[in-house]
Amino acid sequence: MRRSKDKRTDKVITAPRQFLLSLWQDVWSYIDRYDETGISGWVAPAKSVYKDEKVDITGPYEQPVRLSLLPSGKVQLAGLKRTLFRFYAPLPVQFTPAQQRWRIHSAERGWRSSPYIRAKPRPLIRYPLARFGPFVERMNGARVLVVFSSINWDARKQRQQQLTTQLSSEYEAVIYIGPASMEHAIGNEVVLARNIPKVWSLFVPLAIRPDWNKARLSEGTVKTFAPVLKHLTSSCACDVLVMFPGWEPVVSAMEPDLIVYDRLDDHAGFEHVRASIAEDEERLFKQAGLISVSHNALKPDLTVIEAPCVTVRNGVDPLSLSAVSFSSEREPCAIYVGAVESWFDWELLCDVATQLPAMRFDIIGQVSGIPDPPLPRNIRLLGERRHEEAMMRLTKASVGIVPFYVTPFTRTINAVKIYEYLGAGLPVVTTAFLDQADTLPFVHRAEDAGAFAAAIEVAHAEAEADEDTRRMASATVDGASWQARATTLLDAMKQARGRRKNSIRPPDRS
Repeated sequence: MRRSKDKRTDKVITAPRQFLLSLWQDVWSYIDRYDETGISGWVAPAKSVYKDEKVDITGPYEQPVRLSLLPSGKVQLAGLKRTLFRFYAPLPVQFTPAQQRWRIHSAERGWRSSPYIRAKPRPLIRYPLARFGPFVERMNGARVLVVFSSINWDARKQRQQQLTTQLSSEYEAVIYIGPASMEHAIGNEVVLARNIPKVWSLFVPLAIRPDWNKARLSEGTVKTFAPVLKHLTSSCACDVLVMFPGWEPVVSAMEPDLIVYDRLDDHAGFEHVRASIAEDEERLFKQAGLISVSHNALKPDLTVIEAPCVTVRNGVDPLSLSAVSFSSEREPCAIYVGAVESWFDWELLCDVATQLPAMRFDIIGQVSGIPDPPLPRNIRLLGERRHEEAMMRLTKASVGIVPFYVTPFTRTINAVKIYEYLGAGLPVVTTAFLDQADTLPFVHRAEDAGAFAAAIEVAHAEAEADEDTRRMASATVDGASWQARATTLLDAMKQARGRRKNSIRPPDRS
């Protein structure tokens, strides 16, 4: 990453790499320099921005700061190439290395400690591998779960974090490993950072960040990860939950009591993922003592797979929707929460938005690409938001939408968002990717843009009808909590562990 060309060089200090700017939540950002006149660095915003677009930032100062973001190049983020923007913000900042404390200047209150600049993640155990003794000793004889995920813990909550949270009740500790685990570690040391009680994220220093979307994890990566995991789990009973097949080389180097492969997507169907990911998946099928799938269409050929298979559909977190007021007035707003990737039918959505000018369409999530501007004026791209904020916005909308293309890939999707929409009391409108047999009450399927627009009008009328209607929509997912889903998986794991007791096979490395 090149240095800033700013001419303000007096008293400028290089910021510690691990400190990230939190003005953009859950987005890669890096403070390059800071002083008592402002901060500068690079940022990859969650929302798509155009050249020279102005972005407002609010904070502990009198007026919002308006930044002009100028594209400076591309950055690789979790397998996706995003434009990297240079920024300068006139926010006076001080940093005290000894106390690891940031202070920010407010015209109203002067200098004060700031929550707006933070360490992410905050290291709670930061030692060379040999000094993890207290953690290892505490796990002596306990049962530990190692989760290999495709997303980081601090991303908007999805199946990976939700299931992990619920499964943690049955383990002494859970070690969560995501893409950020391979990016860097503080001071080139192994780091365990506590996310929530009993769930820790692991960070392992690697010389080069691997890209599992382009190539299988290298032998060097495996040789770096394997000793760390062996050391952390050496004194305990260990289960492994694999939620992305790209981790297969690391999993193959372990000797856990039980390997569970959770096939939550048709990974080979992603355009940015290498075709050979299917080979990693085949090896996992052979190693696993249990296979779980989020959709029946994802079940492997059970005539050639020895492991039992259980369907664990996606679900909803009732606590995140506990503030829902079914009696409150709903805005004429159709909302989408989730990634906007190649399966998102922009042409259909723009057509529908044009047909319904009085309806607002809010899109929450990472946007990898949008059609040529301008979009219809009633479409708002809100970018990635924290899970709590996304759920709050559901409670103010009137319709949840899922405008996916109908393809073999999308037909295997069991969309988390449908459960969340219904839990918030929203009727749902989807394209025909959703099988009729999987359609729940208050879910409307549409074959084309005209039918989609008509279904939104019907769904909006349902949401406006009365409090009881919204309560009935929410009641359709009463039995679909993540706790219930985790119970299904835990029961299957106990049965699989019993079958494999005293007969653990060595990993299949073919």
